[in-house]
Parts: sequence; structure tokens; C-alpha cells
Amino acid sequence: MGHRSRGIDQVGCIYTAQGFEYDWAGVIIGPDVKFLDGHLTTDNRANKDRGVPRSSLTEEQASPYIRNSYKVLLTRAMVGAVLYATDPRTQAYLKGLVPPLERRFVPAVTRRLPQGEQMSLFDT
Repeated sequence: MGHRSRGIDQVGCIYTAQGFEYDWAGVIIGPDVKFLDGHLTTDNRANKDRGVPRSSLTEEQASPYIRNSYKVLLTRAMVGAVLYATDPRTQAYLKGLVPPLERRFVPAVTRRLPQGEQMSLFDT
């Protein structure tokens, strides 16, 4: 992951991110965390982490493992983190928690997508 000079091109998980610190991190919050009924909830059935046994843990038992995974990922960035949630309601909730970053604080990063479309870090 970020141990290479071109870390912006790298993707990792909790197991590859542990012990590293980065200037910036992008964290995708998957379907295992959702904003429902006024608070963030976890769904162990939607969790894909093989380190969290889906069949042998109740939702209440699995929740700390799922939350800790995101905590590790979110605390690796020393300058800032960009969050994206796959669930639209969760994404809207997260956007409401933190004011948007000003462009001067975030390096402009634009990637060429395979379909030829451009996706920017910023809403334009």
C-alpha cells in the first residue's frame, strides 16, 4: 500500500494498512455500515472481512470488529481522509458531519477511468 512512492495508485485493507501512516487516505465505507434510524449501524451479513466470522458472531458481537476496522483505516491519515459510503443515506449523513474541505488543503487528484470518463476528488 503506501510503502511505495506511488501510493496514490494503491488500494489496501485493514491488514495492509496497519502500522503505516499516510498523508492522505481514501476510505470506502461498504454496505456493512449504514445510517439507519438516526444512527450508524453495522451489518455483519454484509461484511466481507474474513477476519470477522460471520456465522459464529451475533450482530452485537460483530459490531466492535467492524467498527474497529474502519477506525484503523480512518486513523492512518496524518493530513486528512476522504470518505465515500456506498449507501447514499450514509454518504449524506457523513457529508453533514464535516464541512467540505477547501481545495487549497487537498491535492488535486484526477484519475482516468477505463471508460474514458474522469472522476475528480472534488464536486465541481
